[in-house]
Amino acid sequence: MKNPMGPLYSGGIIKNSEFNSDLMGWSVPWGVEATVISSPSGNKFAASRSKGGQPSHSILPGDPDAEQHPLHALSIESAMQMHASEVFFSWRASLCVYSMVAGVKRHGGREGCWTMLKGGMTAYFFRDSRALLRGKTNWHTYAAAISISPQAAAAAVDILLDSVSLQPFSADEWNAQRKFSADRARKSSVRVVAQLAADGKPLANATLGIKLARPAFPLGNAMTKEIPDAMVGVGLERATLDVLGQMGISIWLTELDVAGGPRQAAYLEEVLREGYGHPSVEGILMWAAWHAKGCYVMCLTDDSFKNLAAGDVVDGLIAEWNTHPKEATTDANGGVVRLGLVDGQYNLTLTHPLLKAPAVHAVTVDASSSKLEERVLYIKA
Repeated sequence: MKNPMGPLYSGGIIKNSEFNSDLMGWSVPWGVEATVISSPSGNKFAASRSKGGQPSHSILPGDPDAEQHPLHALSIESAMQMHASEVFFSWRASLCVYSMVAGVKRHGGREGCWTMLKGGMTAYFFRDSRALLRGKTNWHTYAAAISISPQAAAAAVDILLDSVSLQPFSADEWNAQRKFSADRARKSSVRVVAQLAADGKPLANATLGIKLARPAFPLGNAMTKEIPDAMVGVGLERATLDVLGQMGISIWLTELDVAGGPRQAAYLEEVLREGYGHPSVEGILMWAAWHAKGCYVMCLTDDSFKNLAAGDVVDGLIAEWNTHPKEATTDANGGVVRLGLVDGQYNLTLTHPLLKAPAVHAVTVDASSSKLEERVLYIKA
């Protein structure tokens, strides 16, 4: 069996993530036999088996600070040893204080092959309710417990673990990474060259008007005849999208809604941003259609079609994601202007004293052009 990948983020807050120090820092539940094994190449990994035939493994990696780093990315290299060609197993990550979003995954792993599991946890939803009643915002430290257990008909199953990582992120760190990903996935660098049609000479100092006619990323809402439960744990959402994206699956977030409550709009914004920022997501369709008898779960407007908080979130994100320069000027030498544009269909209007009338061109900026290179658009007038 080949060695697995090393732990992401060097293991994050997990000590002894590669089991080079035996089981130091790990707690083994009652009824589980666990040991550390060295492969012929010298790689060390943990192996465990339940005496009752249902193997599992758990850890207590430390006491991360929920207030400063509420978001967590979890990854584990896991493998099975059993007399079957395939086995399904699940892992669960939870926090040992009050309530916590728990990531649960099912994954098919073949015997003797390492498989990376990815998940996430989000802690900032769960402050101490008693502290909230007192008007305070203090947090409690917590310990994360990770357990893994296969679901197989055979009792004699060894579960192998290696390269365990739990990396905490502050909200600012998470948002910065999400924005970076969104810019790479949804924007392109474009170089516009303005030339005279007659002789190809550059139009220096020409004015270029830029209007986005239609953005490339579809964001819509279901409709009813009156008008012609989403994941709110963004750590788990991102991990799920990563796994599906690696499989090459076309991903659409559909029938998207968020349960009512004082933070409904905030949760909706997090889910939408996470979907938009992931390069494998091709579009989002919300389930928030207005109905004369009331919305199913989430409404964007009231009965007078005035925005509710959720509607303000959607309008704000549309405006943000469609932001682009409205005007630019070609340089004095080659009639060139460089632009960073959100992918979509544009109408470019070129004006210059040498032109009898403005020249209007419809162009498409999309993912077909390399994100690592400039796309050149020649505008002739």
